[in-house]
Amino acid sequence: MRKKMKRKIRVLHIINGADLGGISVLLLNYYRVMDRDAFHFDFVYTMETLGYNAVKFQEMGSKFYKLPLKSKHPIKYYFSLKTLIVNGDYTVIHSHTNFTSYFDLIIAKRFRIKHRVAHAHTNEQNKKVTFRVKQFLSRKLHNKYATRLISSSVSAQECVFGKNLKVSSTILKPAIDIKNFRFNNDKRLELLIQYGLSNKIVVGNVGRMSQEKNLFFLLDIFKKLREIDGRFVLVMIGSGPLHDEILDYSRNQGIEKYILFLGQKENVSELMNLFDVVIIPSFNEGFCISALEAISNGILTFVSSNVPSDMEFSKLITYLSLDLSSQKWADEVVSRLQNNEGHIDNSVEIQSNGFDILQNVKDLELVYKEGE
Repeated sequence: MRKKMKRKIRVLHIINGADLGGISVLLLNYYRVMDRDAFHFDFVYTMETLGYNAVKFQEMGSKFYKLPLKSKHPIKYYFSLKTLIVNGDYTVIHSHTNFTSYFDLIIAKRFRIKHRVAHAHTNEQNKKVTFRVKQFLSRKLHNKYATRLISSSVSAQECVFGKNLKVSSTILKPAIDIKNFRFNNDKRLELLIQYGLSNKIVVGNVGRMSQEKNLFFLLDIFKKLREIDGRFVLVMIGSGPLHDEILDYSRNQGIEKYILFLGQKENVSELMNLFDVVIIPSFNEGFCISALEAISNGILTFVSSNVPSDMEFSKLITYLSLDLSSQKWADEVVSRLQNNEGHIDNSVEIQSNGFDILQNVKDLELVYKEGE
């Protein structure tokens, strides 16, 4: 007698967009190593355009459905998502919209999706009354309508879902495929020649050009570094809504010609080999995957103290307060570089601290199997 085939677990992810960074790259990393005979991902998105990551998902069979912004058109959004849920035969709804994921889960529960996952990716801190109201609703309603809570860090969990959880919760670290980010000196030498950066000190930054990344302060730090040593250059990988403003600011500060704006790149793991140091002065991060990629490559990395402390295990990472001046940040970077031994193989340390995607993907698969 033939063994009955198990039904594939179909997951509908709700995200804002799918360009080269952020949540979509995290999901892409997981989906690439997941058993796709057992699991299938589709996506709801609300941004105007789709990016590189969407193409990669589509090559693996995923579909993308554009919905209106729920903040501006909640009724249209409700009925559009309802139609997808009713017709999509989904086992799991997994929403990544932080403080407003509960809206998706309310709809999912109304139309009989048994397994509803809310995912916290931010540890935003804000004293405004409107934020406090948003946070209160988030903590109350996610604990009511989710069947599983996932967070990228403990601080993200407390920020979005609160401390008194009434639903099963998982800390799912944003892991990477470690072998892709090992330092390659031959590739470094090739890239230095390609970009004309031989004999330079290369500062790197990878991420979306958006408000929370605090990139104007990064440019201030870089200007101070140039005043200390004229060999410093900055390589910025990524794009976003602040691209033009950042370009204008660099021009006004007289540092534009020392910056390479590479835009979105598919080969980020290769380009990491260029960097001598990475600086990420973000206002908030649920987790900072580009910092993890940097220390995996063996690069000295400086992040703001607003970034979760999950990577304190590495001697390569330095947490600095945003209360410090750009001069203080620059001085700290120069001091650490003077005593730096160059890129080191950090793969064992990354793996032993729980950031290996080949291990962590099993935890995500178990979460989805709860919906069977």
